[in-house]
Amino acid sequence: MTKNHKNKDKIIQILMIIFSATNNTQKIGQEIKKQLEELGAKITIYNIANRETRTKALKINNYDGIIFGFPIYAWRSPKPVRAWISKLSGENELCAMFFTYGGIQVGVAHYDTKRLLEQQGLRVIASAEFVSKHTYNLGGWDLNVDRPNKVDLDVAREYARLILNRFTGEDQSISKIPNPHISKRILDKVKLSVDLGIKTPKFDEEKCNSCGICENICPTGAINYERKKIDRKKCIKCYRCIHHCPENALIPPDLREQLEFSKKKNNLTSKIINSKKSKIL
Repeated sequence: MTKNHKNKDKIIQILMIIFSATNNTQKIGQEIKKQLEELGAKITIYNIANRETRTKALKINNYDGIIFGFPIYAWRSPKPVRAWISKLSGENELCAMFFTYGGIQVGVAHYDTKRLLEQQGLRVIASAEFVSKHTYNLGGWDLNVDRPNKVDLDVAREYARLILNRFTGEDQSISKIPNPHISKRILDKVKLSVDLGIKTPKFDEEKCNSCGICENICPTGAINYERKKIDRKKCIKCYRCIHHCPENALIPPDLREQLEFSKKKNNLTSKIINSKKSKIL
């Protein structure tokens, strides 16, 4: 339930829930966590990119605030995240959001995720977005290769201070998250372009030592390492398997053509994308 804390000696308990496949979201989350701990808060963090974590019944009602941190896939929070949110049961808990993205489009991520959380009884009071190296750099893109950088992490620390003041009640303001008015038809087209244009990784059977890490960490259970197969319908193209394979036995597709298509479709250049700034809404 919503709590206002006038006792400054009380340790503020904060739950942080992230979905981090290739560590971008985790880096921002850890920086926010570090700053909050320096300010005296206690943070419990879960990564729901892990399937087993999503299946557990996480108790969200015993904290002074909740932070949700997700990457942006096809202009929204990842599909497994949206499904997981639908199972939450809030009691007007205060929560803050942050998103990571490669610099192309945030789409409806802020507004749509806020809507989903508030449908489940949570109260969103703040949101922020952080530029990170694009996951598809693994497939030949060259977007924001050195991000998050010091400037991005400074914004993360600033955001941590802001949300702590809001969780304690010292700051009663709420961030405005406007509706971008992007139609379902457009969102469906974006998703279809990802489904058709971004391919699943392939196994290099000579390098693969059948350790099973890829199957264990796949957020959607799309991988069968024994058969060296990836279910294209289940795969969300997060490329967590590529990022974490110790033998580099998962081969990303060549996505350079898709990068040029995406830049043209969004009226962007690499220079514009690489100059995007992290910000607090």
